[in-house]
Amino acid sequence: MGYTEDPYLSFAENDRRFFRDAYDHGIRGGALAALGQNICERYLKHLISE
Repeated sequence: MGYTEDPYLSFAENDRRFFRDAYDHGIRGGALAALGQNICERYLKHLISE
């Protein structure tokens, strides 16, 4: 069938992997904090859409 993954979930997962990799390589700061907030918002939007 034509199943398509929720775009909120796929974006959140992709950004979470990037966030973890950046954090593990010592990248810190406001941009990473903003990305973390954005990831949380996308996960919440995914939950609401379910």
